[in-house]
Amino acid sequence: MAPMIWGTQYRCTADAVLVVLAFDPYDPDDYIRDHDEYLAEVRAGSWAGGDSGHALRPVRR
Repeated sequence: MAPMIWGTQYRCTADAVLVVLAFDPYDPDDYIRDHDEYLAEVRAGSWAGGDSGHALRPVRR
């Protein structure tokens, strides 16, 4: 998934396990959890031209 793509996991059973493969360790501060905040950042273009080098997580810039 490329940076700044809003992804939602749904239609899972209560006992489901979600497995994520990533290049970098999980850092909760890298993620935008509020959809309105996400939309505001996309409109502002504050994520454009980032230097992440990885495209597997939406990175807040």
